[in-house]
Amino acid sequence: MRTLTREHAQLAMFLGTWHIEGSNAPTAPRGADVEVNGDRSYTWLTGEFFLFGRWNHRAGHDSHIGTSVIGWDPDRRSFFAHNYDNLGYAREYTLSLHAGVWTFAGRFERASLTFSETHRSFTERWEISKDSVSWRPLCELRGTKLD
Repeated sequence: MRTLTREHAQLAMFLGTWHIEGSNAPTAPRGADVEVNGDRSYTWLTGEFFLFGRWNHRAGHDSHIGTSVIGWDPDRRSFFAHNYDNLGYAREYTLSLHAGVWTFAGRFERASLTFSETHRSFTERWEISKDSVSWRPLCELRGTKLD
């Protein structure tokens, strides 16, 4: 059996239920330049090695609903997220944490997520790419912890 580490404890800042608001960028492929609202929640899977996340965001008349598993891979010595959504996408991200900023790096999407000092709010900026070379803004979101 594996042992919980400092890296697992760092994931705890995601825990809870969050109100999400923000907007899609004018260059977003769906729901361009519309407000985004919704909720997101994270709980520990039994054992507290992995987080299970759920989100339900609305952008205009569109919904973006999905699940996520976030964890620490001690063999690769890196954080990861696996996301699955109602649009048919299965995305994998490598995560890193530096100076209070989480970075999500994927093949076609990337993001920076900055928590406040109290971990009761965050700002999140996503970018998108068709070729993993040229990047353009996707959305900017703010999360406020509800519990």
